[in-house]
Order: sequence, then C-alpha cells, then structure tokens
Amino acid sequence: MRATILPIAVAVVLFLASSPARPQAPSPSVRVYASVLSSGKFIVGAPNAGTGVFYQSPQDDTVWTHTGPERIRANACAVDPRSRGSTLYIASGNGVIRTTDGGSSWRLLTDWRVTEVLGISLDPHDRRGIVIATAHGLFRSADGGENWVHADSGRTFPFFTQAVMHDPEKPGVLLCAAEDGLYESVDGAVSWNRTNCPARRIRALARHPLRPDIIAAGTEDDGLFLSTDRGTSWRQCAIAPDCRTVYAVAFAPGTEQTLYVGGFESGVYASTDLGRTWESRSDGLTVRTVHALMPMPDQPRHLYAGTIWGGVFRSRDAGRSWEYAGLMDSQVVSFTVVVSP
Repeated sequence: MRATILPIAVAVVLFLASSPARPQAPSPSVRVYASVLSSGKFIVGAPNAGTGVFYQSPQDDTVWTHTGPERIRANACAVDPRSRGSTLYIASGNGVIRTTDGGSSWRLLTDWRVTEVLGISLDPHDRRGIVIATAHGLFRSADGGENWVHADSGRTFPFFTQAVMHDPEKPGVLLCAAEDGLYESVDGAVSWNRTNCPARRIRALARHPLRPDIIAAGTEDDGLFLSTDRGTSWRQCAIAPDCRTVYAVAFAPGTEQTLYVGGFESGVYASTDLGRTWESRSDGLTVRTVHALMPMPDQPRHLYAGTIWGGVFRSRDAGRSWEYAGLMDSQVVSFTVVVSP
C-alpha cells in the first residue's frame, strides 16, 4: 500500500510546484475625498493653506493630496460611479467644476448666475442628469452640466437649499432640504411639492444604502427626523440635550439599524436600533463640532469625521475612539468615497 501511495503523493507535489500560481484578483482601490470650505490659518497677504478638494489613499496616515482648483470654497463633491473615478464634480462657491480625466484638467460648468453651490446629486438613472442645491435655490442640467435651468417651481420658499438627492430606485424622484421643510419632485426636478416632514431648517439628508425607504433629515435646533417609508411618515429622534443641531448623518454599511450623527459642539452619537436609543462616541475627538461623517464601504467599522477648524479624524472601532487624520485647522464639510475595481 505504501509503495503505491508514495509516488502519487510525490507526483502531486511536483505538479503543484511546477504549475504557475493562479493570479489573484487585484484588491479594489479606495480613495476618500474631503471637501474643505476654509482654513483657520488664513492670513491676508500671506501664503495660506489650501482649500478645495483633497484625497487620501491609502487610509492609514495623515497625508492628503490636493486636486482641482486651489483656494476655492468646496462644499461637496460627487463622482460618477460609471467613470471609475475619472469624472468628478465639485460643488463650490464659484459654481460647479468638473474633471473627466481623473483630475488632470478642470472646467467651470456654470456662469455668474450659479454660485454658492452647497450640494450636488448625479442622476443614477441618467448619466447626463445633475441637480444642484445653492444658496439661491435649485438648478438642474440635462446635458452633463453644459446648460442649467432654475428648478424651484412649486416651492414656497425658493431660496437657501442645503442638500438634494435622487432616489436610487425611482427615476425622476428627488428630495431637497430647504429652510421651510423637505420637498419632493417626481418629474426630475421640474416641479416640487412640500412633504409632510415636520422638520425645518434641514442641514443634512441621508438615505440608507441597503434600504432606500429609510431617510434621515438633520436639522438646525430640532435634532434628527427619520422615515422608514420613503417619507410618508416621520418620527423625531431624541438624541441628547447637546445634540439639537445635526450637521451630519451617516448610515453604517452592512446593517439596517446603525447610524451616526454629528453636530454643533456635540461630537458623534451612534444608534444601533435605528434612532430609538443613542450613545456618545467621541473619545479622542478633540474638536466637537462635526460637519461630516462617512463610514468606509469596505470596512464598516472605519469612520471618518470632518470637523470645523479641526480637520479630519478617523475611527477604526465604529466611533468608540478617534485619532487625528490630517488637514489641520480646516473646515471639512463633506466626504466622498470612490471604490474602483
């Protein structure tokens, strides 16, 4: 028996040794973009720290690389997911700025009539559709940003608009955050109707990545409102006495129940039961006003926080502890993450 087994075993070893190793699939490339509104180091007449959009990859140090025009007031950025990271839009005080070659060149898409762009949403159903939220209302483009039209029909308070987002499952359906409440459009931002959401002075909008019917609205002074039926009904969440103004809302990837909020001098709070109970998670967060939160899609326990005048902080344990992660003295007001194959 041994005389027959041994040659077979040797043959198997020789075959494995002589066979070329199977190529392993490359790991996805992850890049985090941070929008910087301004820097606390600004001195008139002196060389100042840059503002605009910065990116970091890999996410294990404090070094960030600038991309796009320098010294602009960047409020948000959006990446076309179908472009593998090559097409990026910046919502800025100057207007909408775009690159289609991964940041080698940039072009301003708007003119003097469209400024103070606070939010941007790319249509997931139409590659050329874009809607932007500005301090002067909403604008939409149907041709990739070449032309823009005012898009405030039906709104009773068509001015300051903080955020706008498309429905990922329903073409033509959008929500926008306004001073007097939450508005919905069902015709691609041509016209709007105010919803029954009781929130006012909405500063943040977020939709659950796994369940698009779950929507969160963060407000100035009135805390957080949640809907689990795509906005048909809402409930106000009692977070904590020091968390009345919510600037940032983020749902944790891979779970239906966990979300994070950040706000004015409140640090970060987390809920693991969809907003019914809350826990402060701010250990190591030396700057308490949080304007942006972003969990990493490939590592759900890793979380970024953008602060006002404190730069970026990073957590590797779902917000229970934080460490400084760069862009010192900056106002970091939003994040975008790109995962490329």
